[in-house]
Amino acid sequence: MNQYLLDTDFAVQSLIDLVTHELKQIATLEVEMKVHRDHANSVMSEAYYVTDQDVDDLETPGMYATRYG
Repeated sequence: MNQYLLDTDFAVQSLIDLVTHELKQIATLEVEMKVHRDHANSVMSEAYYVTDQDVDDLETPGMYATRYG
């Protein structure tokens, strides 16, 4: 076998292992991000529902009259 291939085998294998490890970490983080994104969307939907239901309580009578005539 060519001496260059023998000399660089360890370095190349180490780089392949590193890239494989990084790809696995990215996949794990993508799953975690999806869980957090879904949770955030759920919280935002709930907050919108709560504030939409109680918007009249947050406005002064003048603001309410201006908005709805």
